[in-house]
Amino acid sequence: MRIHKTKWGDYEQQIKFPVFADYTIHVIFTDSIARSRKGRYGTEGAAEGAAAMSSVAVGGHGHLFFKRENSAGIIAHEAWHAIYHMFEYLGSELDNEMVAYHLTYLVDKILSFLAHIEFWESNQSSRKQATNERQSSQGVVAGVQDVSSHSRGTSVAQGEAGSGASPQADGCGYIGLGC
Repeated sequence: MRIHKTKWGDYEQQIKFPVFADYTIHVIFTDSIARSRKGRYGTEGAAEGAAAMSSVAVGGHGHLFFKRENSAGIIAHEAWHAIYHMFEYLGSELDNEMVAYHLTYLVDKILSFLAHIEFWESNQSSRKQATNERQSSQGVVAGVQDVSSHSRGTSVAQGEAGSGASPQADGCGYIGLGC
């Protein structure tokens, strides 16, 4: 599953229902339901203060807007609206077992998507932290190399940032620094 932010600063996944002519429900996790809905529909609708929202687009396909802190109950509630609109759009009977099956499918997909977002974001922050730590370590290594080169009686030219300009000044060439 590919995770990335949309141009509206939210996360979106399309969930298709192959048995219903690939009917698509767009699931959006956002910090601002109003901004995300306006980006897709041109209007905020009744999004002001909403904890979650279900909308039906032209052509019948739906959008579900959630905040990441929504409970499983809120997710199931909005998913029910999306399933109801799908059945209504397709002219299908609201058969108890069919609704339950598709509701389960949708809720499972939504919760999996949310788990992938959380995993991706935790890895993004880990990568940023590792990059910052690596850059900090490289500065220490460069400073140590500068001192050790100078103590051997050789001089090392200083670069713009005050790090040595020797081939190893950036820390590359040393195992474990991720260069």
